[in-house]
Amino acid sequence: MPTYLDTSALLRMVENRGDLAKVDAALRGEPLTASLAELECWAAINKKWHDGEITAPQRDELLAVATTLLEAVNLMTTDDEVLTEAFAMTRLHPLRTLDGLHLASAEVANRVLLRRGNAVRFCTADRRQADAAARHFGADQVDFVPPWR
Repeated sequence: MPTYLDTSALLRMVENRGDLAKVDAALRGEPLTASLAELECWAAINKKWHDGEITAPQRDELLAVATTLLEAVNLMTTDDEVLTEAFAMTRLHPLRTLDGLHLASAEVANRVLLRRGNAVRFCTADRRQADAAARHFGADQVDFVPPWR
């Protein structure tokens, strides 16, 4: 089944933090995400290095893991259709910009999948985004990765 993974879920896998069962299941199916997830992963890892949370070798290792992981995920471009949908998502739900873009990307993918008799699942480790996704797609279509601490 196609599952859209937002960056928070992907970073959990990259950093090997917490219960990864839902992320792992999504990756064994037909995983997809927005191309912006690549930049978000890169930025999050580099920020940890800049903040002194990880060493340069740890940063390089995490970047390599992220690159390998993202090679296994279908990347969607953030085009005009996604941007238009993001405006609608942020009007409907209290979302930050990138969360709106992720939900919009998942909705665009969902429209394509529905024409083929399928639907997208949404996987996130962000509670606020999971709530918005549940309101939009239905709670049965959302996988929330539980807090790792």
